[in-house]
Amino acid sequence: MEKIDLNQYLANNEYPGRGIAVALAPDGRQIFIGYFIMGRSENSRNRVFEPVPERGGICTTAADPAKLEDPSLIIYNPVLTLGKTHIVTNGDQTDTIYDEMCRGRSFADALRTRTFEPDGPNWTPRISAVVYADGSYQMSILKSADGNGESVQRYFFDYPQPVAGEGHFISTYKHNGNPIPSFEGEPLRFACPRTIGEFARGLWSNLNEDNKVSLFARVIDLESGECGDVNGKSCLSEVDDATANFSELCVYQGKLDNGERIMTVACLSSGVNAMSGVTANVMMPWDAIEGYDLYLVNADGTETKIEPYGTDWAYIDVYMDGGTALIRMVEQ
Repeated sequence: MEKIDLNQYLANNEYPGRGIAVALAPDGRQIFIGYFIMGRSENSRNRVFEPVPERGGICTTAADPAKLEDPSLIIYNPVLTLGKTHIVTNGDQTDTIYDEMCRGRSFADALRTRTFEPDGPNWTPRISAVVYADGSYQMSILKSADGNGESVQRYFFDYPQPVAGEGHFISTYKHNGNPIPSFEGEPLRFACPRTIGEFARGLWSNLNEDNKVSLFARVIDLESGECGDVNGKSCLSEVDDATANFSELCVYQGKLDNGERIMTVACLSSGVNAMSGVTANVMMPWDAIEGYDLYLVNADGTETKIEPYGTDWAYIDVYMDGGTALIRMVEQ
């Protein structure tokens, strides 16, 4: 299967519905998980993600409870964690998978007890993924047979040996329509960026502005098993007035759900390869970094402290590996 540019694919798709992306980082040390929801009706758009720390996941809740109409298909747990196994789905089958795996049954066993959503004539597919401690993962879609609400088709996709720098994406719908056509074929193979910040930002910024609702992203360290969660809407805001000695270089700041603050520097042009192995001189307002020590995360996992300089503006020298850089911002 040809590898796609997932950001471009999403930018050209008005309504893929709900989507799951799982990828192995280019360094092979981390797994990224992304899940987004979109909505065309007011009821579908009236949702936000809330953490459920006791179950290692999130739930959807009504942004405005007074506007909540039918909660049956929009209020659920999209993400749960069972030990070091991470489950992500677009519906209450998350709990089905969690419960059945607790009983020793498999991902596929659990989903064979379920079918697509009862929302004819769309018959929205149920999409699911599970990521294991070793970085292997599985995906699934339960869909109607070409819009036949009396016939279910269950598809399972197994990725026991993921390739570094690649991932797979599946969504509920192929594109917008009436009724909305279900996703077809295998999960799409895509190139994975180096950092969780670029991964999440790419998903969120390329979803249709009128239809996107919420985004969740998780990074899992395969050696330690530790993970961090990202809210794509709040953690990836562009730093105002930041410039650099290279064109098409953008600077973003944000915060992980564990409270850690990060900064990403990325080349967003098609000439990203030219930005690999060079040092960028980045200028920004002092208040963007005031009160923080900056640490560049190197490709081998080590960190190098960055020393800002300048009077009216803050300057930092950032080594760009693969066109991007990840900087941890540690409060002083």
